[in-house]
Amino acid sequence: MVTAFLADFTSIFFDSPEILHYSNLFYLISYLSLLGLVLTQFKGIKFGLFLGSYLLVVFIINTYLLYQLYTVLDGIIKDPIMVMFFGLHTVTLIILAFVSFAVYLNSDTKSTIQYLVMSLCFIFSEVLFYIHNYYIYDWTLVLLERVLYSGGLIFLFNYMVTKNKAKKRAQKIRSYNFVFTKQQEQNAIKQ
Repeated sequence: MVTAFLADFTSIFFDSPEILHYSNLFYLISYLSLLGLVLTQFKGIKFGLFLGSYLLVVFIINTYLLYQLYTVLDGIIKDPIMVMFFGLHTVTLIILAFVSFAVYLNSDTKSTIQYLVMSLCFIFSEVLFYIHNYYIYDWTLVLLERVLYSGGLIFLFNYMVTKNKAKKRAQKIRSYNFVFTKQQEQNAIKQ
């Protein structure tokens, strides 16, 4: 969240192209850290043939659509570094979404659905950002992009709160079990 804040801060208050490169770098670091966070929960893929083939088709369609957007933006954006950042952002976000989806299917918890929705919010926010910056500038697209990005941050915050509560609850249960075990051992020694 710190790198996302730095990215937002630099993109809002500075207009220099060099500073915007740093802003995009901060966004990329934040997306990579989100991917690293969800990869710690990834325990493998346990899909059936139907679901696996469906996900493969969805992945191919998404990759094709983003490749088409990339080729169009490559002709529009004059700065090759910005085009590279677009490619890195979208690839990272697609991988984040698919890993989040796999983690959700394997564990089916409230926190994993929040993480999946967060990743989808960030993907659509990123696509709308490039659409309203390089295709059609419309205030509704800007508003929708900001709402989706804010929604992603809210889901990320809720995910962190939920995970911390679960860790504290598990730690509390372990400590109760430890105390209960010690009491049973002491009672056994006394008898």
